[in-house]
Amino acid sequence: MAANTGNLLLHHEFAHINGIKMHYVTIGEGPLIVFLHGFPEFWKSWRHQISFFSKNFKVVALDMRGYGETVRPIKVGEYRIEKLVRDVTELILVRTKKSNGSRT
Repeated sequence: MAANTGNLLLHHEFAHINGIKMHYVTIGEGPLIVFLHGFPEFWKSWRHQISFFSKNFKVVALDMRGYGETVRPIKVGEYRIEKLVRDVTELILVRTKKSNGSRT
């Protein structure tokens, strides 16, 4: 789904990765750059950087596990660093496949 945020036409997408449904926005073409927010933010905290970098990169800004429109697991163990790293790694793989024309 495309949405206009300011002057940007962002694509809001979801991927089923690592046992959760993850939300992210994407815009631009070129090498992949991924923005990861901290506590207690969500993808929109990168809006100014997205605008700048989308001129030369394929920008992906995600809602980390438990934030924004991404699923919020109940168990504390679902937020271990190993899970967070795997979330990001799998999202990068999904986006790489999409960029290469594969379907996910």
